[in-house]
Amino acid sequence: MAKNTVKTRKGKFPSIDDVAGEAGVSIATVSRVINNIGSVKERNKLKVLEAVDKLNFKPNISASRLASNKVNSVGLIMPVYDDMFGSFFFTELMKGIRDVVFPARRDLILLYNVNEPEDDFYRRILNKTYIGGLILELGALEINPILGKSDIPYVVVNGTYDEPRINYISVSNRTGAHDAVKYLIGMGHSRIATIHGALNIQSGRERLEGYTQALEESGIPVSRDLILDGNFFRKTAYEKMTALLGAKEPPTAVFVASDEMALGAIKAVKDKGLNVPGDISLVGFDDNPMCSELSPKLTTVRQPITEMGRLAAETIIKLIDKEEKPGVKKTLATELITRDSCRRIP
Repeated sequence: MAKNTVKTRKGKFPSIDDVAGEAGVSIATVSRVINNIGSVKERNKLKVLEAVDKLNFKPNISASRLASNKVNSVGLIMPVYDDMFGSFFFTELMKGIRDVVFPARRDLILLYNVNEPEDDFYRRILNKTYIGGLILELGALEINPILGKSDIPYVVVNGTYDEPRINYISVSNRTGAHDAVKYLIGMGHSRIATIHGALNIQSGRERLEGYTQALEESGIPVSRDLILDGNFFRKTAYEKMTALLGAKEPPTAVFVASDEMALGAIKAVKDKGLNVPGDISLVGFDDNPMCSELSPKLTTVRQPITEMGRLAAETIIKLIDKEEKPGVKKTLATELITRDSCRRIP
């Protein structure tokens, strides 16, 4: 049944002011009812709902955000994976975000999607009027179209984008991997394998690209037999390293695309009765503090994860407060940390 035509005070589309006037209540009461926050007397709630129905009022999400006293809350969207709360990357990223968000008196809300259609997930998130902006650590190259068309500011962590208006804070994954493999080549290794991360994640792809680029620059053939997918999991890396060690012609060195995977690779070497670096050299990626406590201490690529989180938090707060224009793009440098897990080939 068609709605009755109601003349509003401010134009064609009814506003929250019109609903308040029709219901005979305050704008704050209407806001509490339509956003389902706070307590409202039942009779006033019914008046507001009747006015909403009569006027065919459609809440304006942008206006609702601005009216909410919690609009400055920051949402952090993370992928769900095993032991995410024990992950070195997750905890370091959270440290950087926390160190900026909490002193700025902003709420930090962790958001993750479990078995929900992606479009539905983003619709639900974007209708939460207390979230003023989002930090995304998704690992994927694509931004959900619903988020891309929304008015809410967001910053992507650990991914790069050519789209002018997309904000990101990332690290030089490709360069870091390239430096690690060139270091091994400089120590006389030519049969160098890699256990790479998941290739549906940008950092996984870029680190593999850095590996192949370093080999090609040095005139070393890229062998598919020496490229194994560890999916960023320690257990999988253990299995892949076991396979490499059992090959007819094992590599003399392996670039492992995360320290988490390197731990699995080192265990596989030891379980075979071999040792690092005497039988095989290893380089990781991340600079997890536990890797400096191993025996031998792991050579690795340090990425500034905490700094990445800090800059992402600073950026999203400035975007929320309109102190920064969209299009922030920052790529932080990596650093090769040489320790004891590589040996020179005579």
